Amino acid sequence: MKIVYIGAIASTDSDIPLLRAFQQKGLDVTAYFEMTDWNKKGGIIFSENIEKRDALICANEIKAFEPYKKYIDLSKIFIINAFHGKRYQFQSWLLWLKVLKHIKSEKPDLIHYAWPQDKQGKLLYRIGCPKIITVHDPFVHKTLSKTSGESIRKKAFKLADKLVLLNSSQVSEFCKYYNIQSSKILLNKMGEFDYLKEIDSDSFLIKGEYLLFFGQIQYHKGVDILLKAMEKVHKKYPGIKLVIAGKGKIDYNQEKINKMDYVILRNEFISVPELAALLKNCLFAICPYRDATQSGVVQTAFSANVPLVVTAVGALPEVVKNDIFGVVVEPNSSNAIYEGIIKILNDTSLLELYKNNINKIWRPSMKWDVIADKYIDCYKEILENEKENKIAIR
Repeated sequence: MKIVYIGAIASTDSDIPLLRAFQQKGLDVTAYFEMTDWNKKGGIIFSENIEKRDALICANEIKAFEPYKKYIDLSKIFIINAFHGKRYQFQSWLLWLKVLKHIKSEKPDLIHYAWPQDKQGKLLYRIGCPKIITVHDPFVHKTLSKTSGESIRKKAFKLADKLVLLNSSQVSEFCKYYNIQSSKILLNKMGEFDYLKEIDSDSFLIKGEYLLFFGQIQYHKGVDILLKAMEKVHKKYPGIKLVIAGKGKIDYNQEKINKMDYVILRNEFISVPELAALLKNCLFAICPYRDATQSGVVQTAFSANVPLVVTAVGALPEVVKNDIFGVVVEPNSSNAIYEGIIKILNDTSLLELYKNNINKIWRPSMKWDVIADKYIDCYKEILENEKENKIAIR
C-alpha cells in the first residue's frame, strides 16, 4: 500500500508526528508541504526566508526542518518551494505540474490531504485514486465567514472518499450542514505533540510567575476579553503577569496595553523552542475564544502538561473537561475569564490536580501509534472497497 500525504505548514504540529508514526509502522508514505514567502511559518516550522527558486526540495535540505532530523526520517518528505507562489504566475503553474508528475511517479494507491486544496493545489485532485481529507475546522469561524472559501471546501468534501473529523461533538451538525452521509466520516484525533520534548528551549526562559496566551491573534480568539479580565486579576494578584505570544492584530487600546507593566506582548510568530520555554514555565494557559471548532492550542498545552482556562465554544469543553484538565467558563465575558483565572490562583493545588489528570488520563489516550492504526485500517477499507467495485463493474 502506497500513500501520498499532502500536508500543510500550518498543520505540521500534527502532520509531522503522524508521519513519524506511519514510518515507525513501516507504511510506505511520501509527504509534500507547500512553502511560499507568505506561508513559511506555522505549526512547528519557522523559516525566515524560502529559497529563491521554484523547486521540489527534500526536507533534509531545508533549514527549518533541521530541528526534527532526529525525530523523523525526512528523506521522503518534500517541500514544494513556490518562490513564484501567486496564482497568475506562470512559473508557479510549471512547479505544480512538476509536483503532479512527481506524485504520479510514486504511483499512490491513496492520497491523504491535510486540508482542502486551493489554487494550483487543486491540480492534484486529477490524480485518479481514492482521496481522504482531514477537516481541521468543521465550520469556518463566524468572524471569518466573508473569506471562508466555502465553495472550495464543498467541492473538496464532495470529491473525498472519506472526511476525517477530529472531535465527535460536531459530527452530526457537520453532516447536516454539508449534506454528507455519516458513513463518509472517519472520527480520529490528534495525538500528543511529543516533539516538544526534543527541543532545546532554555535560552528563552522568562522570570517570574505568568499566565500564557499563545497562537495566532485574531478577533475570534478574544484577546481583548482576556486583557479586560487581567485588569481585575492584577488588582488582586499584582505579581502575576500575562504573556501574549503570537502574531496578529489586537482589538484593544494599544496605548493602554503599553501602560500594563504586567503584560508581556510578543506580537510575532513564536518559534517552537521559544514556545516550549513559555509553556514549560507558565502557571497555566488561557483560551478566551469567542468562537472555535477545535484547537491545536489545547493539544500543544496538554502535550507540555499545561492546564487551561477555556471558554465553552466548539469542542473545547469536550476536550478540556471542567475541573479535570482545567476550567471551562462561559464565552464573551471578561468576568467569566476573570473568575476562571482566580479560581486557580486562589487554590493552586488545583494546578497539581489538573497536571496529574493530564498525565494519567489525557496522555495515555493520545498515542500516535493508535491514531496511525486507525488511519491505516481506513486506508485498507477504502482500497478493498475500490477493488470490489472494480470487480463488480467487470
